[in-house]
Amino acid sequence: MSRIEIAVIGLAVAILAAFAGLIPLGTWRVDEYHDFGLYRLRGWSFFFERLFTWSPRPLSEVIAGLYYLAEEGTGRQLLAPFLSLMWLPLLLGPVLHVWRGRSGAVGPRLLVVAAVLCFFLVGHPVAEVFYWPMGSVAYATTLAAIVALTYQVIDGRWMVGQGRTFCIVALLCAAGSAELGAIMAIYFAGIMVMLHLAGRIGTPADARPWLVPLVFGIVVMIALALGRGRLDENIVYAGVSPNPTYLKHPIASVLRTFPTYFRQLVVLNGTVLGRSAFAWGAPIKAGICVGLLAVIWAAPGIMLTRQTRWVLGGLLLALQATFFTSIAGSYYKFGLVCCERHDTMRQCLMVLSILSAVTLIASMLPRVQRPDRLSIAGAGILGLTLLVSLARELPGMQTAYTAWSTSIMVRHANWDSGHAPGERMTLLMMPLLPVVDGLVPPERGTLRRDAHPPWIWDLVMTFFDKQEIELKPVTQMP
Repeated sequence: MSRIEIAVIGLAVAILAAFAGLIPLGTWRVDEYHDFGLYRLRGWSFFFERLFTWSPRPLSEVIAGLYYLAEEGTGRQLLAPFLSLMWLPLLLGPVLHVWRGRSGAVGPRLLVVAAVLCFFLVGHPVAEVFYWPMGSVAYATTLAAIVALTYQVIDGRWMVGQGRTFCIVALLCAAGSAELGAIMAIYFAGIMVMLHLAGRIGTPADARPWLVPLVFGIVVMIALALGRGRLDENIVYAGVSPNPTYLKHPIASVLRTFPTYFRQLVVLNGTVLGRSAFAWGAPIKAGICVGLLAVIWAAPGIMLTRQTRWVLGGLLLALQATFFTSIAGSYYKFGLVCCERHDTMRQCLMVLSILSAVTLIASMLPRVQRPDRLSIAGAGILGLTLLVSLARELPGMQTAYTAWSTSIMVRHANWDSGHAPGERMTLLMMPLLPVVDGLVPPERGTLRRDAHPPWIWDLVMTFFDKQEIELKPVTQMP
């Protein structure tokens, strides 16, 4: 490998380490206080209540339940250990992909997987997927499963035996973690069934195993519609002002999705769709495409079988269909494009779509005479794209790291105050931190539970079994 390629790999690893260093600053939000408080009051009957109504996602609900048991058993939030465990599965697919690389291909594969992981984190908000426990159990798990599936297909290990089983298990994990994962399982498994029946890959009999994730994904979506759909009628989502033109109107929602979909293909942050977002996003995504294409095209062993090309094309279609359906579902459910975690997932799906597309294209291009030069050029483009993408993140990351020790101290003080004897607690309020966010903006005052306080503070007092809470800005710390 050239020095440039090694330098870009080092840059990517440094970026990943910088984001991972903020894991201890992850935060609880409303869901942890609400769900864990009800676990304490109702026991495991609450688990089954959620599973059969609000959240029929068995894998993510089991993980959340285990997290509650760990928190209850240790008396600590365990944010850093738990979020670290949620990050680890993201490495499974990339590690297997690099390990399978033959001589001469390990370096380019390492460069590709490191860059792809970085582009999951830069250019858009990431707090709700990577730094929020209840968000990570659903969405980081789903993303890890889809990433593992993507590399499994790229490596051609999808047809029979352990490879096919791995793909099916990945789809089941995705479908059992979040509705977006269930949608992805339906699309990809459905495409695999159709490809088998059409004779493009394998035989019609080989389609039967793919019916398992297909049916499971459909069951999850039906359960969501019957359970959460019924509860949605009585829920007002904080900060959401739905547009009645699209709310609960499927045709209007789908039609409105088309222009939004094409805009979000270009921008880095789908919650911002102005001209500056296009001017910033277009060159970044072009750099991702060109850089990945050059590195993958130059790498040895890129030739794919005809059948794997069909499957990789099907994966690309499933990723984009999931992307589109996520937007349409948001318009239908909320009347607008919501929420941050959904946009983060869509941007990650876009990166995987680019990876799939350029791999497919590279496999059909003739070999170049000087692949080393092409690989160096691709590495340089990826490195430059990473640096430009990181430029907007650096001030926020610097702020978060500056407040690192204070934030940890405040969290421990709040936790100890909540578990101290008596009916009163003090909650020190930190400003919202960039990258990792926080619970709510700083407030001041004293609230009593019997005086009908705002619902978030009622949940906090319920969790800690307190009757009164004093909100004190962190500047008032002794």
